[in-house]
Amino acid sequence: MTNHGGCAILNEMITYPDRKETRKKFQKTGMPWWSNEKANLLLVPIFSAMDGTVLYSIMEECFLQSALMSIVMAFGVAVVLNILPLVIAKFLHGAIYKTTKHGLTMFAVFVAGFLLVYGGTVYLRFAYSDMYEQENQSMTLENTVSEEKVENGTENVQEISEKRRKSMAVVTLLSISPLITSLLGFAIAYVSDDEIRRKVECLELEKIEIDEKISEIDAAIAQMEHYMEEGIERELTFDEQAMNAAEDEIIARGNVMKAQARFILAEFLSNPQATTKLSEEMLLKDKEPSVE
Repeated sequence: MTNHGGCAILNEMITYPDRKETRKKFQKTGMPWWSNEKANLLLVPIFSAMDGTVLYSIMEECFLQSALMSIVMAFGVAVVLNILPLVIAKFLHGAIYKTTKHGLTMFAVFVAGFLLVYGGTVYLRFAYSDMYEQENQSMTLENTVSEEKVENGTENVQEISEKRRKSMAVVTLLSISPLITSLLGFAIAYVSDDEIRRKVECLELEKIEIDEKISEIDAAIAQMEHYMEEGIERELTFDEQAMNAAEDEIIARGNVMKAQARFILAEFLSNPQATTKLSEEMLLKDKEPSVE
């Protein structure tokens, strides 16, 4: 089949590596950039550092005896809060697909552990909410005029309640922030760590590889059969030629034996004329075309 420049695609041959690359691109169409496993490896340390910095301000007030303990506890709790969602997502998939033994039990255990750790940090923030109130008070004293105070130098009830409300807003925001980062980590892990989807993708690529191997084996078998057919035909031709040569040789030997038999018979009869007559008959029969 000849393509006279009518369609360029006819001059190109789609290979199995091309099919694999096309399948890989198709598999990535439903996966946004943030659902990549590498994105989670980058975001988890960032989230942990952010949560650890927030927790450090509280731990510093709790562990006044040791500054090192406050650092270790703050960033240790932050790492736990961001790693647990990844484990929870893994066991949730196992529980849904029923591919992990006791997957539902392990899912419930790690969810309970996450809630305990997160609940402890929230309770700690609310217990030390006055530290945010004091910071607001000092900032207010530096940025407001003296008319906001009463004559005896104490704050009125309305100002105290306002400062309390602001401190509670800060505590609430700082309590929600680790939960949001944990939920983001859980969502990324749940989308990117779908074992059934990954197995299907691996099987699709493996199917292409198997098709390639089958094609190679079929081509090898066809080539071998072609060579076998040529060899058989060649052998049959050689056998036929050898058989014809053997037949010719046998016929020639038979003719020689006939002549010798006639000659011997003529001598045995002691009749020279008979010998001549037999020789002439032999020659005439040799010249006659054989009818097969």
